[in-house]
Amino acid sequence: MSINEISPETFVKTVIGTVHKNYPAHRKQVYSWHAMKLVLDVAHVMAYDGLPSGLYLYGRHSFGASSVFNQVRYEKSLQSVKIPKSEIDAPLALALGPVIARFKDYFIADARNRIPYPYSDTLPKKYQNFYAAHTEFLVVLKQLSEVKGKKDLITCSDSITETITQFEFSLLHVDEGRLQTYYDFTAVLENILAAAKNGDVSVAALKPLFEVLYVLYKDSVAAFLMPFPDTLEGKNKDRELYLYRQNLTALTETIHHTLHTVESKANMLGLHLTPGPLDSGLS
Repeated sequence: MSINEISPETFVKTVIGTVHKNYPAHRKQVYSWHAMKLVLDVAHVMAYDGLPSGLYLYGRHSFGASSVFNQVRYEKSLQSVKIPKSEIDAPLALALGPVIARFKDYFIADARNRIPYPYSDTLPKKYQNFYAAHTEFLVVLKQLSEVKGKKDLITCSDSITETITQFEFSLLHVDEGRLQTYYDFTAVLENILAAAKNGDVSVAALKPLFEVLYVLYKDSVAAFLMPFPDTLEGKNKDRELYLYRQNLTALTETIHHTLHTVESKANMLGLHLTPGPLDSGLS
């Protein structure tokens, strides 16, 4: 049987099963983004074309592979995942052994010494500025979530305004529909910051809202900005694009619900926000 006759589900499960055998004492160090990279690197070396992938939050990503991770209840690391022998392709596992062993030193290295972002790998020049700007936005949002007083808040607010302005120049690859989700997020963020700078609500009371907004951007909003469709490579792209769009649809509901909740809590604290597009139903 040709390797490309093996289903994506069997391929991913066989990679995970072979990792268990080759990294017995260290598989707890293979975290979620590492596992995705490991599966795709193995697929590349083995010339397996059943897992199309594109640039996403933490480098190349395959929603097909991700659906298998979800199926086997992959959580923090590979430590808790066990694949039944009946679901592993034995001849493939034999062939994968030397390849997976070759990657061992990289994938069990201390995660703190590696940057889990795509620009740590080879990136097309077209997207280097985008990923740098995205990371800078993450940094200032994280700083906002850690503010300790009004002076910190004003400094962070000014940095965020400047970062958002600069970020615009690197979003040319994002279509209007996806971009609107980002604009909904920044509208709420800037509205809260403007009211907070001019109001007398304590920073301590606002800090939980800033923490929510940081996580919301990192885990959900940023997904809409990634150049996944434009960088998608491999066969069966239609299926992969379907899964990608399905993911964005699910995230949209989460994002708008969270933004409404944040606005409501901000108003309850006494910020008196200016009505935005989410309030008028334009989004």
